[in-house]
Amino acid sequence: MPPTTSRRRSRSVYEDENGTQSPAPESAKRQRQGCRRQDIKPDFDEEDSDRDESNESHAQTAGSSSFRVNGAPNHNGQHDGEEYHPGAIVRVMVEDFVTYEHAEFFPGPNLNMVIGPNGTGKSSLVCAICLGLGFHPRNLGRAGHVGEFVKHGKDYAVIEVELQANPNQRSNPVVRVQISREDNGRKWWLNGKESTQKAVHGLTKEMRIQIDNLCQFLPQDKVAEFASLTPIDLLHETLRAAAPEKMIEEQSQLKALHQEHKKLKANADAASETLKQLESRQQAQQADVDRLKEREAITERIEEWKKNAHLRYI
Repeated sequence: MPPTTSRRRSRSVYEDENGTQSPAPESAKRQRQGCRRQDIKPDFDEEDSDRDESNESHAQTAGSSSFRVNGAPNHNGQHDGEEYHPGAIVRVMVEDFVTYEHAEFFPGPNLNMVIGPNGTGKSSLVCAICLGLGFHPRNLGRAGHVGEFVKHGKDYAVIEVELQANPNQRSNPVVRVQISREDNGRKWWLNGKESTQKAVHGLTKEMRIQIDNLCQFLPQDKVAEFASLTPIDLLHETLRAAAPEKMIEEQSQLKALHQEHKKLKANADAASETLKQLESRQQAQQADVDRLKEREAITERIEEWKKNAHLRYI
């Protein structure tokens, strides 16, 4: 507790409504003694007030058409003393994109929350990440053509996404795309040089960025699709998002072995069913076989009698 606060609470002078100072009454003393036993709140109230004013200032900034959100990381890829993981989004810049004329975002290395009323561009940031990294609008579950994301009245939109570099890279890779409203086309740049969408896909694959994986990128229009995934699908997508490549390969091999096992088991079950059918047919025909053998024995006895009778007449 600051000393000034302590002195302010230890005063024994009481001011009435007319501003005249007089010794504090007993009730005021008891109230002050009770306050000493409780947590001192005025300091926290002042902090909360400052925090509210800061939030209000931030909300006013976010409501403008051109703004920067959060602070940029330093040259070592750190943000407030914490490091970004390779492939993390360090910066997103948009121009004439959906509701934005110009905006630049600097996400932190951990959890980032974008909060605001409806229609302020929260989903637009998600769309910018998806389209800026070379993926199709169908991964958003929204518009089917990229040209529909260009701001109304503009011919082109620009998205720039900066990613945290791998340890073996000298600088952060920067993907820049220009979207044309007229032909729904996209023109690509990678690290300032003109490039192709295939090269951008190669970069995202290297960084293990999977916009098409609902366990890694889940826009609001895809929540129902995510909820309908089977446990097997969830396991597969989770491995894609979090497991190393070796585990994914082993899981693929395990799936192949499982399919082969199912095939062999199906063949064995079919052979067993065929054997049961043949055994049943054999049992059904056994009576006919016994009657045939009895008839053959009777025929042999008749032939033998005929032969003996013929010898007797001779």
